Amino acid sequence: MVRPAMLYGMEAVAATRGQEKKMEVAEMQMLRFALGKTRLDKIRNDTIRETIGVGELGKKMRESRLRWLGHVISRDEGYVGQRTCYSGREGALMLARPRPRNFHQ
Repeated sequence: MVRPAMLYGMEAVAATRGQEKKMEVAEMQMLRFALGKTRLDKIRNDTIRETIGVGELGKKMRESRLRWLGHVISRDEGYVGQRTCYSGREGALMLARPRPRNFHQ
């Protein structure tokens, strides 16, 4: 019940590794709660996932994104999803924060 709510609409979101990790942590807390276990019981995440019969949330997110991408690719060129997927980024990529204007050299 938790997983569909967490994954709803995530196929169109470019989640970072940090965001994926936070979602996995939240899912593990909920899975542990469902089993009545705590972290103090020192049960590995793999064991809990195996007990409940679910896979990793990050893999499911990637699967849903790839499924969504397949739908987008199969649409015509005028579809807004396809235009946003293949639109190029203009301008230079900012690798660091800009210097303040009153920076002394």
